[in-house]
Amino acid sequence: MDNMQKGELAQLKVQQRAAEKGHVVSRPTVQARYDLVIDFGKGDLKRVQIKYGGYVPEHRASGAISVDFRRPRKRTSDEHTYVNYQSGEIDAILVYIPQVDSVVWLDAHLFHNKPSIVLRFSPPQNGQKKNINLVKDFIW
Repeated sequence: MDNMQKGELAQLKVQQRAAEKGHVVSRPTVQARYDLVIDFGKGDLKRVQIKYGGYVPEHRASGAISVDFRRPRKRTSDEHTYVNYQSGEIDAILVYIPQVDSVVWLDAHLFHNKPSIVLRFSPPQNGQKKNINLVKDFIW
């Protein structure tokens, strides 16, 4: 699959999960910083960015994935800069992880002004617990 297909698959998986939970999903009609708005009822609306989380970094082998939070911003016709997501423009990032066929919910404190996050499928063998983000702890 190319990146466009992966993005579409991630959006469909998020919409499916929202429907399973009984939430209403809306898409912006103009270009926005978020991909969807999820209505949890009683006026609780969340602007969410959706990511496909299938990238396995070389140094992590198969025990983790890396999710890139940067979004490109064109400066000139052939030059790009990257901008991190801010908590004021989106409320959460939802990541579809094909390795476990699940969607994870990442709140603003996990992505605000950060370039990426590493999500692990299992705890590290050395017993480290600080700064470890286990996929199972964020499944939505």
